[in-house]
Amino acid sequence: MASQSSDVNGSVNFSDDWVIGNGSSGGNSRYFSGNISEVAIYHHGLTAAQVLKHYLFGRYGTNNLPSGNSLKWSANNNDGVWDTAYSTNWINLSNSLQTVFNPGDQVLFDDTVGVPTNVTMSGVVSPSTITVNSSINNFTFSGSGAITGAGSLIKEGSSTLTINSPANFTGAATIGGGAVYAGDSSFASVSSVTITNNATLDFAGGALSGNLPITVSGTGVNGEGALYNSGGGQYDQTLDITLAGDTTFGAASGGNSRWDLGHGSTLTGPHKVTISFPGGGYGEWDTVQIATNVGNLELAQGSWGLKGLGHSLGNPASTLTVDSGTTLDIWNSSYGPTDGYNNNIHVLANATFQILTGFDYFNANMTLENGVAFNSFYGSGNNQMMNGTYILNGIVHFVFGDSYFIFTNVISGPGGFVWDAYNHKMIFMAANTYQGPTVIGNGLTLALSGIGSISNSALIFLGGSNPLNNSLDVSGRSDQTLTLASGQTLAGIGAINGSLVVSSGATLSPAGTNVTLGMTEGSSSTGTISCYSAVTLNGATVIKLNGSGVNDEVQSFAGITYGGTLQLVNISGSPLAAGDSFQVFNAGSYTGSFANITPPTPGNGLAWDTSQLNSGLLRVVAAPIINSVAVSAGGLVFSGTNGVANGTYYVLTTTNLTIPIVNWRTLSTNSFDANGNFSVTNSTSPGIPQQFYSIEEEP
Repeated sequence: MASQSSDVNGSVNFSDDWVIGNGSSGGNSRYFSGNISEVAIYHHGLTAAQVLKHYLFGRYGTNNLPSGNSLKWSANNNDGVWDTAYSTNWINLSNSLQTVFNPGDQVLFDDTVGVPTNVTMSGVVSPSTITVNSSINNFTFSGSGAITGAGSLIKEGSSTLTINSPANFTGAATIGGGAVYAGDSSFASVSSVTITNNATLDFAGGALSGNLPITVSGTGVNGEGALYNSGGGQYDQTLDITLAGDTTFGAASGGNSRWDLGHGSTLTGPHKVTISFPGGGYGEWDTVQIATNVGNLELAQGSWGLKGLGHSLGNPASTLTVDSGTTLDIWNSSYGPTDGYNNNIHVLANATFQILTGFDYFNANMTLENGVAFNSFYGSGNNQMMNGTYILNGIVHFVFGDSYFIFTNVISGPGGFVWDAYNHKMIFMAANTYQGPTVIGNGLTLALSGIGSISNSALIFLGGSNPLNNSLDVSGRSDQTLTLASGQTLAGIGAINGSLVVSSGATLSPAGTNVTLGMTEGSSSTGTISCYSAVTLNGATVIKLNGSGVNDEVQSFAGITYGGTLQLVNISGSPLAAGDSFQVFNAGSYTGSFANITPPTPGNGLAWDTSQLNSGLLRVVAAPIINSVAVSAGGLVFSGTNGVANGTYYVLTTTNLTIPIVNWRTLSTNSFDANGNFSVTNSTSPGIPQQFYSIEEEP
């Protein structure tokens, strides 16, 4: 307590020892809730200057307590000039008299009403301590003079202190409130910086280097950053940063206030770091030593480059989050199989993640949200091992080129990806479980090796227009086979290097157009899917027909085994007609047969001629029609025409029209005559109330 007179009441006597806290039973009722620093007992009241000395030591830990007079910036007859031993612009706090400033004095700028807030520096001033404790008055130090000496700066209150004059003082800078704009490199020589209480140091493009110790916490004023740059770019700052709490690093909007942490910088402390470079801003950390106790990292705004940090990115259990609309660039990503970014990286929707140099190992476990762009180039053709796990929570845009990208671990999640870059391969070595689409761009190759599989991907789409492009290479699997599981669809135009098995419940549908994330992969109404080995069809084979001779095609350089359902879709806009023909399959051999063909007929009075499917050809022919029905003593007589001359036909019958025709009973087998006519006589039975008949040609 500050006082100018002694206590007239005298002392208070206690029978037990006097204590602070609850160190004894006698002190329990006098518990002190707080921290004690610089305890001293006086027999007189302290002056304001003496109290300030104790406060400074307790709060800022300096053993060199200021020895000069304690001065406060005056509101009386103050011309706003700070000089040495000339202008009487100060009040001496020990006697309240107007005075001049002398070297070593302690100076205070506060919220006194009427004080000049524009402080003109004239000549050299060397205070032992500068304290700016104001929330209303925003002070500006400017002019041709300079602050020098071993003094310290203390900023309290929510105001902004702007320093626009040269300074080379070497004491500590402590910012416990508001903001300090340290223009003209005014913090270039300070011994240390401490930032607390969501205050901001704006170094304004000035140098902070020489492994300057900075203890920092908070988001800064208005969330702009506790460490903030509003001036020109700083590219190789070397700082030793200790996190005293969660901290935001920021820069002015517009991209011209870049600031980097260079080689030799360190970061330590069990707290989170947020990077905020709005308006296209960018900053880069080059081989910064990030301690393993550092918590999560987050890129909230702008772009951030990490160079050479594959072996040092804080706690491996922590997460680096890349927020929506931001870009994270990785340079020089790994040094060995155990240190290639062994962290968790979460890239939020519509953010960009880029690896912009070649690497040997990238071990991060990544979670990628919808619309993420994952780019990697400049790998010089080497094998780049992606050893982490990947969770796709939406559709991700992969832009990979210049190298083989080998994913050794599981890719999972409800999402999928579009890959549309250039040259080389993407290789999957694990049994992946992601459920969304696999869209392979024009001219690219996705290889499955070992146990590599994509059996949960709902859609596998081969982009481009070249049916011989090796879009899916399964030759590295032990069975050399791509097996489509129930629920999967293979579409597009391209080739499978290996065998193809279409399981029951799966769909093979050549060609088509796929638009994902605004990108069009494949734009052909009809096309070919090729296979360098055998094709086995047990699911649905969808073939589009676009006028006679124009259609989808399934091609095998070995053989095709028919099975499942052949689904034919007329997309021409005109009805099919007798005489239309389609080469829908092309293979070295053909075996098996389709259980169903849909629709069962091409149209009224037409039929599918499947007699040449042993060469992959499907034709449209006029269907046999019944044009005469009569009852005679011998039974029911029906006859017709439009059959194949001398061809075989079957008479099918049922009593229930709701059952599929494949389940109708064969009543008889006969031959058409030379003109394609037929006649059938069938006995009737009084015990059968109704009977239905159909004529089917032999395929």
